[in-house]
Amino acid sequence: MMIETLGKQEFISGKYAAIIIGALVLIGLYLASLYNYLLFHALAEIFSVVVAYGIFVFAWNSRRLIDNVYLLFIGCAYLFIGVMDLVHTLAYTGMNIFHGYNTNLPAQLWIATRYMESLSLLIAPLLTGKKLNITWLLSGYTVVVVLLLGMIFGGVFPVCFLEGVGLTSFKKFSEYLISLILVGAFVLLGRKRHEFDPGVVRLLMASIIFTIASELAFTFYIHAYGFSNLIGHYFKIVSFYLIYKAIIETGLKKPFRLLFRDIKQREEALRESEEIFRTLAENSQDYIMRYDKECRHVYENPASLRAAGFTEEDIIGKTHREAGFDEELCQLFEERITRVFKTGESSQTVFEWESANGMVYLDWRLYPEFDRKGNVKTVVGISRDITELKQVEEQLKAALRGKEVLLKEVCHRTKNNMASICSILKLKSALIEDEQSLNILQDIENRISSMALVQEKLYRSEDITNIDLREYVKDLAHEVLKNYQTIPPKVSLKFDVEPVTVSTNTAIPCALILSELLSNAMKYAFPGDKRGEITIALHTTGEGEIELGVSDNGVGMSNGFDFRKADSLGLKLVIMLAEGQLHGHVDFKGGKGTGFIIRFKERKEKR
Repeated sequence: MMIETLGKQEFISGKYAAIIIGALVLIGLYLASLYNYLLFHALAEIFSVVVAYGIFVFAWNSRRLIDNVYLLFIGCAYLFIGVMDLVHTLAYTGMNIFHGYNTNLPAQLWIATRYMESLSLLIAPLLTGKKLNITWLLSGYTVVVVLLLGMIFGGVFPVCFLEGVGLTSFKKFSEYLISLILVGAFVLLGRKRHEFDPGVVRLLMASIIFTIASELAFTFYIHAYGFSNLIGHYFKIVSFYLIYKAIIETGLKKPFRLLFRDIKQREEALRESEEIFRTLAENSQDYIMRYDKECRHVYENPASLRAAGFTEEDIIGKTHREAGFDEELCQLFEERITRVFKTGESSQTVFEWESANGMVYLDWRLYPEFDRKGNVKTVVGISRDITELKQVEEQLKAALRGKEVLLKEVCHRTKNNMASICSILKLKSALIEDEQSLNILQDIENRISSMALVQEKLYRSEDITNIDLREYVKDLAHEVLKNYQTIPPKVSLKFDVEPVTVSTNTAIPCALILSELLSNAMKYAFPGDKRGEITIALHTTGEGEIELGVSDNGVGMSNGFDFRKADSLGLKLVIMLAEGQLHGHVDFKGGKGTGFIIRFKERKEKR
């Protein structure tokens, strides 16, 4: 407590001492202005130039230690601001260094320098968090200074002061514009204040305020030695002193507040991150570990230690093999951890492990941790006990297998029942002599056979929800052809089909459509002993549609045939199935032979 009290007393006494010394300096400068105004002006400007160069030297030599782009940018900018202020000092009225020039020259140099300073202070906050190319920055400022000096000494720069009249409109407007730019710099710096130490940002903002006051003071003076000129230089001295305090003095006396603030912030952020990680890890029920490049454990959370029956002394600093794990598991662990170190990619493995509480299934995931150069420095492992999930999964698989067996049995029995119906129809057909009635029974039998074939395919398939339409189309076509074919056969089949998987809700309408079109072709396309060929096509299009086509090279249809108005029950059934159930479209191609193309999209079942 006594030490803190003494520290506060020293701070207060030091603060008052600085104020007293500052006041004495300003009084001394005022007395110097009464004795010789040129002496006052030279002292005030030289102070500003020295501070400007000091800021540059400090920032330049600290550039490899800090990431503070604001400081580095301001340091480089003030090097050139100091150059312009030095030329302004040498060009001041009464110095008689630049012959042939009057009060306008130092006024022009002043305005040009203040534009540089205000714009630099405005741009600097916008660069925080960005990369800075020093070479381009110095080159850019060099070009600007050379251009400004060339314009001023070449007589191109606007006139700022007229002898016997005073300040020009351009000079006054520029002072107000510079003040406005400085206000913008003040606002932007305030928005970026979290990037700086609070004490440093207060000094910088105070410096900008006094710079604004200095500019406004210079809008009133009538001659180079006027009172407003004196006040303006006082404000300028204070503003440069404050920026000196913010950067040079703070950087030398309290470097952690300025130079190493970013490092300190990163350390604090890292410490907070570690604390959060440790809190989460210590209370997690998952098993959390961390490994180094030699696959040694550098961290184990309590849940992991309990599951393994270890203490920290048993596992920390050791590999799995040294800790006594099974050799097969050791090889698995080392291979997975090493792979993450090499690839920088996460990994997942499920394995069985004998924990302190018995055999469990673990979902083991590995995640890389990178250093600042992007190299993997450690690997974090998180294992979750999924034994209960595994048991539930096995129960679900067993239940699913039981349902699949049941469904296949249903398909098998359905197919048998349909086959029985077909047999009955065949027996009934033998007793009927009327050809029309026989054709009707034959059509019914073909349609039932088509649906029975779907059930047969499902029964023999591993997937009871989907059917390979390609194989089904071939089998069905041969089955229908067999019912109508003569000996020797007069019609051959040609297939142009590709693999297309569809659901049973799609397969059954397709089967009935194909059966109807094949039956019609066998009945009407090849009358008498005419021979021919039926082509069946099955493709998918780029638009996600399925095309099923049946065409023949038979006698064809008469001109003007409209299949939608035909009396054929089979064609009406085709249109109804294609457009009503498949939500597709039917196209007819006449001429030499007959062709039908059904286009549709596989429709997903809504559950």
